[in-house]
Amino acid sequence: MTPNIRPVEGKSVWLGSQIDYRQEGMHELSASDVAEIEVALRHLKAQGSVDFAAITPQNFPLPTLGAKLRGLGEELRTGRGFLLLRRAGRPTTSRVSTSASARRSANCCRSPITASCSAT
Repeated sequence: MTPNIRPVEGKSVWLGSQIDYRQEGMHELSASDVAEIEVALRHLKAQGSVDFAAITPQNFPLPTLGAKLRGLGEELRTGRGFLLLRRAGRPTTSRVSTSASARRSANCCRSPITASCSAT
């Protein structure tokens, strides 16, 4: 029996040489997005030591940005399969510390979507 082989089609089929990630996958976090993350980070830090796996929408609330991140997660699953988040403009507020916790958070952002992306 001969297998039914068909070309794969859709957004998830691409060659790196044919993609301009700045046009196809770049998403900028606005100043208000960054401010929301900083508020959530302060809220989390106020709770003391919280294990990374225990971070939830309740202890890291992103009331507006959470929906945006869920949409980006859906785009990862059904679109090209990649995206780049970057902060718009120059930093105007305090920087997130480079503590071990912050580095773990940065590593988490490489995954398609995290539990903290859910709205409450």
